[in-house]
Amino acid sequence: MLYWVTTLVLLIYLVLVWLLGRWLPVHGSDVWILRGVLAALGIIGAAVAYFYIYKVEKAKEPTGEDDSQPGGPTIWMRWCGKRSGD
Repeated sequence: MLYWVTTLVLLIYLVLVWLLGRWLPVHGSDVWILRGVLAALGIIGAAVAYFYIYKVEKAKEPTGEDDSQPGGPTIWMRWCGKRSGD
């Protein structure tokens, strides 16, 4: 859901950046430099937001480390304990 919101905000931002070149009294290549720099900043901001959302969602996922699984941490600790207790 947050990916769609971020994409929508980025598209609205890019449209405003495009229109900003018409609204400001900037002419020639300066308009394209303004649009390019602002668009690049928006894309970088969206990439950071995507990365942050990905990290937060990944942290919420279960790790899958279950003691009942073969080779799980409890079994490994039991095996090491038996070996050292000989």
